[in-house]
Amino acid sequence: MKITSFTRAEHTRLSRAIDAALSKVADDFGVDLSCGGGVYGDNNPHIKIRVTVRDNGSGMTTDEVSFRRWAAMYGMQPDWYGKTVVIDRTAYEICGIKTNAPKYTVQVKRCHDQRVFGCPVSTVTRQLGIKAAA
Repeated sequence: MKITSFTRAEHTRLSRAIDAALSKVADDFGVDLSCGGGVYGDNNPHIKIRVTVRDNGSGMTTDEVSFRRWAAMYGMQPDWYGKTVVIDRTAYEICGIKTNAPKYTVQVKRCHDQRVFGCPVSTVTRQLGIKAAA
């Protein structure tokens, strides 16, 4: 099927097809390739491809390295990466940190569908039983 107009639905469908096609290339090079984001519409649409090195010598992903580096600055423990917290009766896994986000600094991944959200540091520290640094 040829694309005549690059709408949101076409962007999603093409992103999924690209993800499927890139899986062999990703395995050959030892990286994870995933489509995420981009721009759709009539003026210069594009799709972003994220590359993550599977093993950079430390056995940790770049998100984990970043979280462990910056966690103490926000009053969290570095070993909280990958821990599960329950927010509004839904389980989330701590999966990263966004140092440039003033309010929703901690990235959490919803366990049942793997969708990533931001949440405040205070929510995570409250769940894990430690007061947030003031």
